[in-house]
Amino acid sequence: MKFSKTKEIKLIFLLAIAIVILVSLITFDQGDIKFLTSNPNPVKHNIAGFVGAYMAWAMLFLMGLGSYIVPILIALWGVMALLEDKP
Repeated sequence: MKFSKTKEIKLIFLLAIAIVILVSLITFDQGDIKFLTSNPNPVKHNIAGFVGAYMAWAMLFLMGLGSYIVPILIALWGVMALLEDKP
């Protein structure tokens, strides 16, 4: 089976996004969000930094523990795009 370069790039891009989201969710700390606490962390505990902390907070606020499924679905979407199947 021969894969095109654009499909491989799309797979790598989607896997990178999925990894960043998963790392953000796993390392989420409420002390990183300034308006959730009166004593915020001076140094962000989230490995993905400022953007990762707020992204993880928004996902957990909107979807709860179901937000941990999102990176899995994104990774599967990339693999299915590589294999030319419909997601």
